[in-house]
Amino acid sequence: MAHTRSGFDLDEMRSAVGTPPLPDLPSLHAALGAPTPGVVDLLIVVCNPTRAPLPKAVAEANVVRTRAEGLGKRVEVRHSCTADALRTLLAEEVRPRILLFIGHADARHGHTREFTLGFTDPSGNLELLLPETITEVLSNAPNLEL
Repeated sequence: MAHTRSGFDLDEMRSAVGTPPLPDLPSLHAALGAPTPGVVDLLIVVCNPTRAPLPKAVAEANVVRTRAEGLGKRVEVRHSCTADALRTLLAEEVRPRILLFIGHADARHGHTREFTLGFTDPSGNLELLLPETITEVLSNAPNLEL
């Protein structure tokens, strides 16, 4: 129930003058066929470490972005990503349907020696996560199509 500064109930005021209540924004966007703000179709995460750089990583991200946007898709590109940042991006900030990881997928975790994805911090330092951590982050993404 929304009230004005003077304490009047806005829904009651709209009803009294014959104005229908305003729909919530996600419903309004859906009714208009528009994407919901904050939700993107594709999140591209480019993790290009300063040690063992990937010379074509940024170009690859740009090609994918251009093609997806040409098809009318909403795209967000991030040039580094830690586990905490990815968790926030997937669950709260951009809530993508599709995640494209561009980075080392052949990194070995220092303790377990398991292959894992090589994430990077903003300085380009490699951050190796346990595969279980990556699974947990991805499984808590409400819009991600796995």
